[in-house]
Amino acid sequence: MAGSGKFTGDITFNDCQFQSQADGHYAAYLNSYSTVGAQYATQLRGIRFNHCVFYGGQTFVACSTNGQTADIWFNNCAWDANNRPIAIVVDVNQNGQMNKIMFSDFYIVGYDRGFIFSKNTTESQVANVKIQSGMIGGVQQPIYFVGMSGFDVQNCTFDGCISPYALINIDQDCQRFKISDNMEANSNGSYIISIIGPNTNKFSCSNNVCYDMGSVIRDMTGSVSKQVNNNSKL
Repeated sequence: MAGSGKFTGDITFNDCQFQSQADGHYAAYLNSYSTVGAQYATQLRGIRFNHCVFYGGQTFVACSTNGQTADIWFNNCAWDANNRPIAIVVDVNQNGQMNKIMFSDFYIVGYDRGFIFSKNTTESQVANVKIQSGMIGGVQQPIYFVGMSGFDVQNCTFDGCISPYALINIDQDCQRFKISDNMEANSNGSYIISIIGPNTNKFSCSNNVCYDMGSVIRDMTGSVSKQVNNNSKL
């Protein structure tokens, strides 16, 4: 966690294991917030996790109260649990700024929910959140966004997921995002992707493939600026 009014960063974790023994505890906690009045007075930047494993607990990435969290990489990491609630939470609120949060070549298994992304105030800023080339197995609600903009979900495989909703849920107030080249197999539920409003706009959803679920996409956004094409139920 970044200290108030300070810079914390340029840190790399290679081949590490992080573990939490109980529900509600964190395997990793990254947060920037400031008791100093200046905007972005506290910065948490340049944190890299390479080939790491997170056992049991939640990974929490956040910024609030004039904090800035940016340039956070999770490369070739795994989240492994046995019926734990949530793997990863990315949260932005109270005038915080988040930029360049990247998850690539990852694996998640044994959680009820995978990713939860939320932005709670209009004054907060978020951009360039990327989820790419992941394998998500047996998770009930793998990916959920609300109030976010500037994100990309690409080339992920959902295997054996049992979702009462959709595998990728886009809730209200989301803009400028792309969902492409994702695949579902051996899963139960109605949709791979559910996109609803209000105020969800300017997005692209293409080249996603569904094998065992009911349909690829539920789009309830109406007449907004979007591109939805080449999604296939096979």
